[in-house]
Amino acid sequence: MFAAFSKEGEPLLIMPDGNATPAGSLDEHGSFGPGDLYLVRIHGTAKDHVIPPSANRLPIINPGNWYLCETIEPCQPSNSRPNATPSKRGLPAGSRLLVPHYQVGRPIDSESSGYRVVRFSPSIHVLDIQNGAMTQPTIKSSATAVLPDHFAAGHWTHLKESFPWGTEFILATDGFYSAFKDPAEMWAWLKESEHALHDEVLRPERLETLHERLRRSAGDDDISFIWVYPRFAVHEE
Repeated sequence: MFAAFSKEGEPLLIMPDGNATPAGSLDEHGSFGPGDLYLVRIHGTAKDHVIPPSANRLPIINPGNWYLCETIEPCQPSNSRPNATPSKRGLPAGSRLLVPHYQVGRPIDSESSGYRVVRFSPSIHVLDIQNGAMTQPTIKSSATAVLPDHFAAGHWTHLKESFPWGTEFILATDGFYSAFKDPAEMWAWLKESEHALHDEVLRPERLETLHERLRRSAGDDDISFIWVYPRFAVHEE
């Protein structure tokens, strides 16, 4: 599992989050995946609209940080790369996307402030498609999107992602994330455990409580995780 949280604890990206691949949603109406680039119209932030909750989508904690966008037409990337494989059946015009603020980018020009060009990112949520609903698959998998697990899929995925200042990252085995019912519980445990995890005396007991939580929820398993977060030096005057 790879996870990214904002400094406020909002989950920005969870892979896998019940989705076996990071290639976005796909059904008979269209798809949204690596290499796709769309001209979109911005309809304001999520706090200005009613966004129904979904079990297949990460919870929106700060709706002001998410933009509701409507697709207008696909764009041809100016710097296409060999590993970028635009979807054969793109999103029809009028499909709605929920885009994090840091993925929206700048206006095309001074007269087009309500329009943006949005590149595919696993952090963008497809709410629905014009003339048909699109839902993400809910395949549970312990496979990760990195070698060696991903090698068995017969293809490789390389995505360049951007995240806001202060983002925290977790790379973990399924034994770690299976101990939590949702991303919010995972974030809370990390923050509560931060001091103990840095203390050689307190760390074993804290990890044992995590194993006990895992045994109660999914059965015991190996637990490994890497938690990367920024810490900024305080400069004294």
